Amino acid sequence: MPGKQTDAESLQDLIDRSWRRAGATLRAAWPEKNRMAAPQLLSFCEGQRHCVLGVTLASGSPLLIPVSFHLAPPGTIWLPTGPGSVRLEVLRKNPRAAVMIGQAVSDHHRVVLASGPVELVTSAVLPARVARAAGKKLGDLRWAEWWIRLMPNRLLGYDAGSEGSRSASPG
Repeated sequence: MPGKQTDAESLQDLIDRSWRRAGATLRAAWPEKNRMAAPQLLSFCEGQRHCVLGVTLASGSPLLIPVSFHLAPPGTIWLPTGPGSVRLEVLRKNPRAAVMIGQAVSDHHRVVLASGPVELVTSAVLPARVARAAGKKLGDLRWAEWWIRLMPNRLLGYDAGSEGSRSASPG
């Protein structure tokens, strides 16, 4: 179908839009030459099992929670959770979240930041392809009665200290 984007192209578009909207401080701290392009971001996330989920409590206080995750093209982040978790109650009232996926080894550090709206999905209606891929990556997920589906409107990846980091696109 002419004009239809692949998942990788859609992911790259999201990364590029996020970079263009990033503030001056972030752009200075994360030079464009160190941005992760879509293939690098996907590969990095596939090798990571956990992230930090950030939500905002009704009081306005932040809550950070370590949680397993699976990134599915074109950029949706799926986070399994059990019934009755605090994160479920918080997200029912304020369906927005952020995640940070990071790794640091000596002077080589990589990080992915994502934020946007969420949808709460029961395991009964979780897409089969997501269930298979997440299970392959994370192991037995029969305990996960709910899934948090983060649909980022901001997704940035940074890779410092690696020869593999490069600009995702010119200017």
